[in-house]
Amino acid sequence: MIIAVTAWRHWTDAAFIRASLVDLCIKYGVPQGVSLHIRVGDAPGGDEAVRHWCRINSPRITHWVFNADWQTHGSHRGSPAGPIRNHNMLMGIGDPVQGPTELLLAFPGRRRPVRVPGSGSWGCCIEAALMGIRVEIPAYRNSGE
Repeated sequence: MIIAVTAWRHWTDAAFIRASLVDLCIKYGVPQGVSLHIRVGDAPGGDEAVRHWCRINSPRITHWVFNADWQTHGSHRGSPAGPIRNHNMLMGIGDPVQGPTELLLAFPGRRRPVRVPGSGSWGCCIEAALMGIRVEIPAYRNSGE
């Protein structure tokens, strides 16, 4: 199974993300031998928590990090660097593990009005849905950490 994970750069509850990833593994049969490959961004916060969880669970779970090219596209508000990264992640462009993204697991933050393209994780959710990729957003419950 190939999934993409998008998360708010200011997400602080890494324990909730870890628990959601474990729940996903159980739901889709990873402990019973289903292989899992995760496509994730290079941002801090939630993406960082996902990358850390993947490293801990390697080699059982593989992952590929997609980088936003802020130098080429600019780091100003409205820059296309993030949306381009999200598109590449959803399409698997540059990922040595070939195949379509089957699911987007999302941990979006609280935002002002959503802009498309853009708006970080929310924009990624919208693009995935438009591409026909199933989107799951776990109901947040404070992990207590």
